Amino acid sequence: MNDKLLIVFTRNHIAGRVKSRIASVYGNEKALLLNGILMHKTFETASRVDSDKSVSFSDFIDDTIFSGLTNDSSVQKGNDLGERMYNSFLPAFNKGYRQIILIGTDIPDLTPEIIKQGFSLLNDHDCVIGPAGDGGYYLIGLRVLDQQVFSGISWGTSEVFSQTTDRLRKQGFSFSLLPVLCDIDNKEDAMKYPELKDILLRDP
Repeated sequence: MNDKLLIVFTRNHIAGRVKSRIASVYGNEKALLLNGILMHKTFETASRVDSDKSVSFSDFIDDTIFSGLTNDSSVQKGNDLGERMYNSFLPAFNKGYRQIILIGTDIPDLTPEIIKQGFSLLNDHDCVIGPAGDGGYYLIGLRVLDQQVFSGISWGTSEVFSQTTDRLRKQGFSFSLLPVLCDIDNKEDAMKYPELKDILLRDP
């Protein structure tokens, strides 16, 4: 077994359940198409990382998504995003993985090299974080698990990154940062990328 694990943390690919802010402007079909491109990019990126992989789905295991990437899939459990992420890390640490990175599926600029850099930083730090431009984060990696890192965070706000780093300091975690990247939450984010912009502006 590899001592490194990459967790892909994703919503199920269902119309009306993904990219709700974009769907409210352009409709569920275009939001689903856009989400599909982002998931494909994530698959391509993850497949080029030398680690074990697992996929954590929001609602149910979907064998048609990320097929060929891993046979290790699970369903997220918890009352909020923090609990769901913690409960994705916990069984992985219990299996004996020593370095675990969790990523979302809406970061077009995320590369295998950035993820590999994250694993490298975990050799010398307890945690690595990839800050998102909106004040959240697109990646978190750990070599030590503490539920407090995911507790008391104002999920879905611009305070997520700052609150998380405050928690890390309070818990005595050493941490390092990866480059700031844009995640795709709304139409303004999507319009920065020609391939995504084309989907949104395409005639029905």
